[in-house]
Amino acid sequence: MHLSTLTAALASAAAFTLTEAASKKASRTFGTLSFGGGKELSRCRLDPIVNPGGVASHMHSIFGGNAFSDSMPGDAAEKASCTTANVKNDHSNYWVPTLYFKSPENGTLYPVELFYAKVYYFFEATNDDIKPFPKGFRMLAGDASLRSPPNPAKNNLDPSKGTVTPVQWTCPRSSQDSNTPLYPPSSDGTAGVGVQDPSNGGQGWGFPDKECNGFASPLRADIHFPSCYNPNVSPENYKENNAYPSSNGMGGQDCPPGWVHVPHIFMEVYWNTLKFHDMWKQGQGYQPWVLANGDETGYSLHADFINGWDTKTLAYLIDNCDPGHAGLASCPGLPGGQTSEEEMKSCKLSCPLPEGSDVFGQPLPDNKLFGHNDLSGYQAGPYVAAGGSSPSKAQPPAAPRPVAAQNSAPVNADITDAQPTGASSPSASAYPSPAPTSVPEADPVGEPQGQAHEHTKYATSVRLHTVVKTITVDAGTPIVVAAAAKTAAAKKACRTRRPSRKSHRHHRAGGY
Repeated sequence: MHLSTLTAALASAAAFTLTEAASKKASRTFGTLSFGGGKELSRCRLDPIVNPGGVASHMHSIFGGNAFSDSMPGDAAEKASCTTANVKNDHSNYWVPTLYFKSPENGTLYPVELFYAKVYYFFEATNDDIKPFPKGFRMLAGDASLRSPPNPAKNNLDPSKGTVTPVQWTCPRSSQDSNTPLYPPSSDGTAGVGVQDPSNGGQGWGFPDKECNGFASPLRADIHFPSCYNPNVSPENYKENNAYPSSNGMGGQDCPPGWVHVPHIFMEVYWNTLKFHDMWKQGQGYQPWVLANGDETGYSLHADFINGWDTKTLAYLIDNCDPGHAGLASCPGLPGGQTSEEEMKSCKLSCPLPEGSDVFGQPLPDNKLFGHNDLSGYQAGPYVAAGGSSPSKAQPPAAPRPVAAQNSAPVNADITDAQPTGASSPSASAYPSPAPTSVPEADPVGEPQGQAHEHTKYATSVRLHTVVKTITVDAGTPIVVAAAAKTAAAKKACRTRRPSRKSHRHHRAGGY
């Protein structure tokens, strides 16, 4: 063999070895994935995972590649001709149930407009080799049948430590509203409103009875997907092919023996709930939100994923890129490059179902959810489903009378001590602006920062992923008024700030 050829071959082998070694993570790396305008590819009553070849039980907000349809066997997602994701070689689909507002006065249902959505790709600290998803892989996070809070109400993504709680609601609030608890302290999550996360003053399970009015941060759905794949099960068998990793006792998370460690997907979905500011009264022990499956509690929050990644592109990102909030599209040498804003916004998919009008700001036709799902309220156990993720048509028991909110704060294990007066508010931006260095970046899967104290604490921070200055939003007229715009100074700050590694805390294991 010629010397130069031998040298090149050895260099190639060495590069391959280094790349393979990089798959084992001593510390967690991550990057975000954004969608054109933060909006959906489509809104439609289809679900190729739970209802393949048929019509889904409820409306979904769908993101990603335009190959989405009622039936997507094998690697169908990869055949998309365009995507709303800003990484061009990701043709995957992600979807969540659509959100609705129910008028407390007359029960009228209005669709709530999506405000913004983002996906995080975490490559966890692990002894495993992290590898791309197999072709045709699909999974579901959350349980569409739930109408009751987790017991115990505790952050947990580690199955070795108890029941996994993969979904929550986050509610950033302005400074003037932050002196009251997000959920009534007396609420056990079974009557009119959800239950407080004891380790985070800005989050909980089930819908809160407070208004989420942090700057550019209305009500947010948080969903963590599993990151372990069983190679002995079909990639399409979403009920048995995935699991959450467990702590390995060395600051990392490992999959069960013989399983494959894949990226950890985390979805943030903001809903423009501020448009309904004047149509309900906050802090009264009841809330007006309804998921598309008829759930009035919020406990059935869930999301679906079908893999459409180009395998080499995802492998490259796993092994070579840690952009944080700058986003996966910013990685140097990204195979395929990034999708331009124009390309993302022009990627469309019309819903093929003739199911009538569903116009933001307008009541639903006949005041019925698509799929004619009966509204189902708070119960002691999971709501009985008639099959798949669809709630049954049986009328649920009548919900107990709402519990009135109390004027005291919950114990909060992940916040600093503060006096009841002058407490700062939880706040976050739906936009990919980096956090100022004076405010530590919060972490969706970080370790708890401390243990709960016996005395009462007030919420001064919240695990959010992009923190900006808090302002008060003037919501104005119902239905037609959006959240307040950024000030000129804020816009300038967003243009000039750059990501700072110091402002992002990369915890290696634990809860959210």
